[in-house]
Amino acid sequence: MGPTALSRRELLAFAGLGAGMLAVAGCRDSVDDGTSSQDATAPPSSADLVLVRRTERRVATLAGALAGAASDHRELRAVLRPLAARHREHVRAFAPDSEELRFPTPVLPNTAATTLAAVTNLERQAAVATRDAALRASSGELAGALASAAACMAQHVVLLDAARDDVRGDS
Repeated sequence: MGPTALSRRELLAFAGLGAGMLAVAGCRDSVDDGTSSQDATAPPSSADLVLVRRTERRVATLAGALAGAASDHRELRAVLRPLAARHREHVRAFAPDSEELRFPTPVLPNTAATTLAAVTNLERQAAVATRDAALRASSGELAGALASAAACMAQHVVLLDAARDDVRGDS
């Protein structure tokens, strides 16, 4: 089975993701008016450090789950590998000083359809948890980074839902 063309839904989803990333980047530059409660040079709060570590672990597990599912199910590789790569980028962004990053792979179901349902659920849960972390962050910069990661995860859910429709259609 060779490479497939993007469906209209996937193309629109990618276009929306790109527009969203530009909006977040633009928002980040315009939001900082110098009146934030935390000095830009101040060390992060301990609460923010906890948010970062929890997010890092959650996203690393998600990256491992997607990579494991892609490895186990050839028919899912084209969809899952890019998502896993994006999450590895997120982990590196949240843990830039880590020398050894781990991407644990949780136990996943056996069939492609049930595996896809499981990773979609993990992605959805991670999006909600990361959004909630963004709302609790005391640093505007961290809140923006977490919100951006949560938006990326929410977009992944859309792509995974579309892939689930395709897997159901193939069976």
